[in-house]
Amino acid sequence: AIVQAHAARYAWVVLVSPYTWEWTRQHSTVVHDSILLVANETAMTALGFPTVGKSGMLSWPARRLVRRGSKLWYSPYPTGYPGATSICARGDSTSGTRVYRSETLLGLLKHASADSDATFFVELDLLALQLSVESALTCMMPPLHEEDYLE
Repeated sequence: AIVQAHAARYAWVVLVSPYTWEWTRQHSTVVHDSILLVANETAMTALGFPTVGKSGMLSWPARRLVRRGSKLWYSPYPTGYPGATSICARGDSTSGTRVYRSETLLGLLKHASADSDATFFVELDLLALQLSVESALTCMMPPLHEEDYLE
C-alpha cells in the first residue's frame, strides 16, 4: 500500500509482514502516526515497530547486523542505540512490517533476489547495509502483532 503522509514530500510504501497474525484499525493508526513522526527524518532506510508474537512475548527488533566471512548474525545493541532520535532507535534491522520511502525501496529492490518471505527481509537488511543506505528506525509505538521473521 502506498500512503502519502500529510505535509511530507515523499510517497511511503508499507510492507505488511506475512508473519503478521492480526491487523486492526489501531495498527493502521500506529503506522500512519509513525510516518507523520518521521516524515522529515532524512537519514533512514526503513521505519519499523515493536512486535508481539502469539506467545505474548514483546520484541524490540532494532538489531545490529554482524558479518564475519560468510556468517551473518543479528544481535542486540549492547548499550543504547547510536543516533537515537526522540522515541526512535537506529539499527541495521527492524520489524518485518516496515515502511519505506518509495524511492528507497525501489533502489533496494533493483538488487533483490530473495526466494522466500524470511530471506526477503534479511536481504533488504543486507542490501541497505551493503549499499550504505541510512539505518532503519524502530519507534516506541504500540506493538504490532507479528512473529519475528528471523525465527
